[in-house]
Formats: sequence, C-alpha cells, structure tokens
Amino acid sequence: MSSTLAGAASAILLAAGAVILPASPASAAERDGVCDVGEVCFHFNSGQKGAISDFTGSVRNYGSSQPGCYEFKSPDPKAKGR
Repeated sequence: MSSTLAGAASAILLAAGAVILPASPASAAERDGVCDVGEVCFHFNSGQKGAISDFTGSVRNYGSSQPGCYEFKSPDPKAKGR
C-alpha cells in the first residue's frame, strides 16, 4: 500500500514539475536566412526585401569562401543566389 502511495505521489510531483517549470525559449539559428531577435541582418535589396545574411556574432573577414565570408540566404527560393 505504501509503495502504491509513494508511486502516486511521485507521479503527481513529476506532473506538477512539468507544469511549473517553463521550457527555455528556442535560440536564434545563425545564418539561416531569417532575421531573428538578437541578430544583425544585411539585406541584398532595399526596403528589407530580397536575400538576407544574418549573424549573431562578429565576422572578422568578409572573405570569398565559407565559413569566413558572408553569403546571402533567404527563405524565399526566388531570392537565393542574388
């Protein structure tokens, strides 16, 4: 009887902990073509249109190949490669 009571109490505590403890917010994915909060974003075109290059940190050298250069990305397939 006491083991059943202990099991039920454990289940209740686990369920309460799941409700009380909030999940941590998802962090922004760097260089995914989406300008998230906390990122610096460059737009290829005016008016925040066209391809996007997004960063969460510094880029020391805007070189010509990855990972040292920035490339424009976009969720819009028509804007890729511009």
